[in-house]
Amino acid sequence: MSQTPETATAAADSLASVLAALLEVPALAEKLRRNLELAEAIAGPRAETPLPPGVRADIGRITALLALAPSFAELMKLADVVDLRDLNENELAYIEAVSMKTVRRWRTNGTGPEYRCEAGISYPIRWVWEWRDRGRQRLTAQKKTRGWRG
Repeated sequence: MSQTPETATAAADSLASVLAALLEVPALAEKLRRNLELAEAIAGPRAETPLPPGVRADIGRITALLALAPSFAELMKLADVVDLRDLNENELAYIEAVSMKTVRRWRTNGTGPEYRCEAGISYPIRWVWEWRDRGRQRLTAQKKTRGWRG
């Protein structure tokens, strides 16, 4: 049985598409692993230790999203599951595991996330995400610092 040039081309095209799909598998597996990790962190049990005053009950979910979401767009896809309102000073201090005094010093020095001063200090999630992303190193050879470099 001999092949015509058309069938040989069709077979080569189908083989190329199969190979391209196989090359995408590791990237898809990594994306699935990240999504599962994120889902487990969001649905995980709440801590038994009491939260500081002024910190909302689902702050653990917000912390997990900020730490594990690969992009701000991915974080916003989960806005219907998690309360993504602006953070207050107490919540930012809790998320970053620092004292209130440190958060206030960041604000005074301009090294912390941007904030709004409307009926109290608030930190929009997007601005906190961007601040954390600026401080996140993608490679060990990269050096990024948070805030202003004078």
